[in-house]
Amino acid sequence: MFDPRTHALIFWDERIRSWRFYVSTTVRFRQSAALPWDTNAILGVVGWKGVSTNGWGSHALYFGNNAGGLTPQQLTQIIFSNPGGLPPGNYLERILDTGEVVPGQRIAV
Repeated sequence: MFDPRTHALIFWDERIRSWRFYVSTTVRFRQSAALPWDTNAILGVVGWKGVSTNGWGSHALYFGNNAGGLTPQQLTQIIFSNPGGLPPGNYLERILDTGEVVPGQRIAV
C-alpha cells in the first residue's frame, strides 16, 4: 500500500511477521498513550535521517502533537537502528514536546 500523503510504502513482511514502512518524509500517528500495545512488540526505526536529535529533520516520526503522545512503556518499545548522523548502533528514543520521537541514548553493547 502506498500513502501519497507521507510518501510511505507500507506492507506486511511475512518472513519477519511485522509491518514494514519505507518512508521518505514524515509519518504522523495520532496520540497513542491511551491505546494498548503488545508488551512484546518492538517498533524498529532503521536508517532514520533526521537533521538532528532535536527534531525537524528530513525524516520524522510523530505520535500526537506533544510529549504525552506515548506512555513511558510505549517509548521503551521503540529502537532506532543506525540513525544517520550518529555512530552506528542501536539507540533508545526520546519524545519531544512536539510529539516527535527521535534517537536518544545509544544502547551499550
